[in-house]
Amino acid sequence: MLGVADSASAQSVPTYRAHAIPKPSTSTSGTIVSRAFALNDDCEVVGEVTATLDGVTAKHAFPWVPITRYGLTGQTTKDLNEYFTLTADKRKESAALDINAKIDPGSQQYYVQIAGRLGASPGSDGQVWQPNPPSGFPLFIKLGGETIIANAINNAGVAAGQMTFTHPDCGAGFDDGFIATWTQTSTPAVTVTPLGFANDLETDAQDINNNSTARTIGRRYPVTNPPTCSIIRTPCQSTLDGAEWTGTGSPAVMTPLVTGTEDYALGNNDVNNSVGYSLKSLATGCLDQAVFRETATGTGLNAPVNLHADADSPLATNAESRAEALNEPLDSESQCIQVVGSQQVPAFRGQLWQREADGDWTRTDLNDVVWSGCRATPLYTVREAKDINEDGEIAVILDDPNIGGLLEIAGILVSVADLTTDGQVDGADSGQLLLQYNICCSGTPTPCTADFNCSGAVDGEDLETISKRSRWPMMAVVKDDHKESHGWPMRLED
Repeated sequence: MLGVADSASAQSVPTYRAHAIPKPSTSTSGTIVSRAFALNDDCEVVGEVTATLDGVTAKHAFPWVPITRYGLTGQTTKDLNEYFTLTADKRKESAALDINAKIDPGSQQYYVQIAGRLGASPGSDGQVWQPNPPSGFPLFIKLGGETIIANAINNAGVAAGQMTFTHPDCGAGFDDGFIATWTQTSTPAVTVTPLGFANDLETDAQDINNNSTARTIGRRYPVTNPPTCSIIRTPCQSTLDGAEWTGTGSPAVMTPLVTGTEDYALGNNDVNNSVGYSLKSLATGCLDQAVFRETATGTGLNAPVNLHADADSPLATNAESRAEALNEPLDSESQCIQVVGSQQVPAFRGQLWQREADGDWTRTDLNDVVWSGCRATPLYTVREAKDINEDGEIAVILDDPNIGGLLEIAGILVSVADLTTDGQVDGADSGQLLLQYNICCSGTPTPCTADFNCSGAVDGEDLETISKRSRWPMMAVVKDDHKESHGWPMRLED
């Protein structure tokens, strides 16, 4: 049999495969920077990519669709600026910051809405892109006439972000969080509702969830009275707080790691857990440390869990970290939950924190559980983890260590056995494996993509991996037979 390797040379099978999002046709030649910011439960990813339209190069918003949908053929990355009719808009910088998934109540057609901005920040217009079912992306929704950024959008089509407002004492140019809705018509009527400031506070909204109160989280920070009218910020001693709204008006304040230090809320889920980071004063300086907060109880918000320092395998004391996003608990009885983010100092490295069934937290550097491509230098390294969906797939920013330097590349982490990168491990992936079966992979310029354990051949062990991972997402694997004894396995048992 060709390509049967000594079993001693095989490695354990990792959890994830890193897939670089293809560039749109408008992307420029040479060094192209792209970043993935969010994904939904159907593995659709949004972000920004360097592109050129009408002779002007700038960062443009993109969606990547892993299957045929919205009139797009197959796996496709589209430059959303292409769809604008005004040349001035085509030339502007833009970014897609969040994506939802919903059903049009009239046609029952599945489609998405993408929130972001058009124009450089600050000075941008809040923007929502959505297909006009059943195909295409012709409908653009501009959120207000101010400087505005739509940071998030939930499955009910409510956007949240930050907008400029006129401070009663200090004049124009200050920030307030907002939520926005619109009519589903050919010329949408938009309603932008400020979340409200009080006691001379600026605010911004970073995320909004899908529960009945559309809980919105973000930050609040105080402004001094005239004539200075400046934000009050003293490193490690600021009153910049994580904040929560369940409506409009004054936000509830989240408890920081240390009283009086800066605190940021970045993501929340539908049971009102949230993540972000707090500044902590240490001997080595004032450093960001990733935090998780349990569901709010009563009128207060629970104290944060220090993911940076208190998880199993903590990060170094002199490192910095941020938690960006989380998914829902495994089920109503389990405490299992996943949080993604990054170590940011001394170097960017994507991180995964997982709460086990017993309530303990573990931390994993994502670079330790991503398939290397069977190379001494891996195909990609995970720079930042930006979002995670209910299936455990992760939107990431990758680096390519094979080009002699760092280069930010939008990517997605899927099951290592998801050879088609469509969010499923199924017959299509088995078909891809069988095309490589019994082929020796060692010594080829590009190792076989189905040699999961890097044994030098695609063989029965790799086929068994496809069979095991056909129960992907990881959620299902844990729930079926690993939860009680293993919590969140980073590698499935043989």
